[in-house]
Amino acid sequence: MASPALRCQQTVEPLSQRRGVPIELVDALSVDAPPVRLLQLVTDPGLHQAVLCGHGEQIGLLLGLLADGGLPIEPRCWPKGSTWVLDTNDGQVTGALPGRRRCG
Repeated sequence: MASPALRCQQTVEPLSQRRGVPIELVDALSVDAPPVRLLQLVTDPGLHQAVLCGHGEQIGLLLGLLADGGLPIEPRCWPKGSTWVLDTNDGQVTGALPGRRRCG
């Protein structure tokens, strides 16, 4: 799934082609979408092992929501091009870890 922004579509296109899975454009991944919509998307019980491509502004707001809800988020930074792995269970985010591109 990707933001309707062309750059997000371009980011996931190689993976989409390799896996033979079409890119689904989702408004909840738009740069100006409310973070609660993104939270609803990532906690959708029907979403399994999905790749989502959005924007840094969204990541910061989403991680802030999760941290405010008590989830330990370390480090609390997200450099351009960073990835995060979110674990969910029963509609709740249970873990959030930065991927390969880390701070500092």
